[in-house]
Amino acid sequence: LATLPDRDFRAGYGEVVKYGLLGDADFFAWLEENGPKLRRDRDALIHAVAHSVAMKAGIVTRDETEQGERALLNLGHTFGHAVETEVGFDEGALAHGEAVALGCCMAFRYSAREGLCSAADVAWVEAVVAAAGLPTRLAQAGGGIVADSVPELEFQESCNKAAAALRAVAAASGLRAP
Repeated sequence: LATLPDRDFRAGYGEVVKYGLLGDADFFAWLEENGPKLRRDRDALIHAVAHSVAMKAGIVTRDETEQGERALLNLGHTFGHAVETEVGFDEGALAHGEAVALGCCMAFRYSAREGLCSAADVAWVEAVVAAAGLPTRLAQAGGGIVADSVPELEFQESCNKAAAALRAVAAASGLRAP
């Protein structure tokens, strides 16, 4: 990880942030404090990676056939994939981890509109993502994307899939917020 270019390192961090949003508020708070120093603090980096891998392994072990809890791992991906499709996969376009981080922000904004989380939760997620130098808004995705340029049908389908995933997050965590 030490040899990765900064952008690739940040993109990987986009995936790590997701694990803090999957019902682990303590890890998310830890990321808020320690995320900016992961690049230069080997012990913090090891903790972040180990915690993320353990969370993923636990979820996959409990739901090997993706019948419930495993849908949590899609947090950020449904919106992120729609944005990736719109921006394209050309060199220099949005990296996958950047799209996931942006997708998490989009999912939380959507959740706030649906009453599943508060505006304060959205602001907290966006602040942690932005502090890592990752995009929080469509306009930051590159490729000239604007909110109304994502094809309406595809975007609505993504919203529906994201809403289902967010409901699964809420149900699995026992919380109202994702």
